Amino acid sequence: MHKQSILIVLLSIFLSINALGQELTVLGFRPTSEIMHVPIQRADANNEICAMIRVLLPVSGVTFEGQTVGDSPYNGSEYRVYMTRGTKMLKVNCPGHYPLMVDFRDYGINALEGKRIYELKLKAQSFVQPQAADPGANYLILNVQPAHGVSVKVDGTSQIVDGGTVSVYLKYGRHTYHVESD
Repeated sequence: MHKQSILIVLLSIFLSINALGQELTVLGFRPTSEIMHVPIQRADANNEICAMIRVLLPVSGVTFEGQTVGDSPYNGSEYRVYMTRGTKMLKVNCPGHYPLMVDFRDYGINALEGKRIYELKLKAQSFVQPQAADPGANYLILNVQPAHGVSVKVDGTSQIVDGGTVSVYLKYGRHTYHVESD
């Protein structure tokens, strides 16, 4: 019986971890015919011009590991990842997805060439974050001055003024408030 309990606990942990991660998919990796102009070039520690990979993935917060040089700017639909000449792999870490190791040799590229632009198309499985149910109400917060000697009514009901702040939980819709001071 004890072994069954341990097995059930381990299985439930595995299933919950597995449900959190999703797969990234490589749709393609290829060199482009684009010319790498001076403004987009970046040099590595040996002062050699890096290769640039345009990673097409419209997901923010993605990070990259490997022989990368500097940051990887994101413009809303793609990242620019700079890598040293001779690099063979890139690790992609996308929020909500399992890390993906891209081996360039799987796509007919033995190693990256400097001063060259490549394009890596990725597909991230879309997932919806669980959202809390809308309660149909929200807080109305009023800041009133002076902080003392004030009376506040919301929908005709007197409210407590605490240090110049009134907080009332109201259902969505139209409401009225009335503030009086000496």
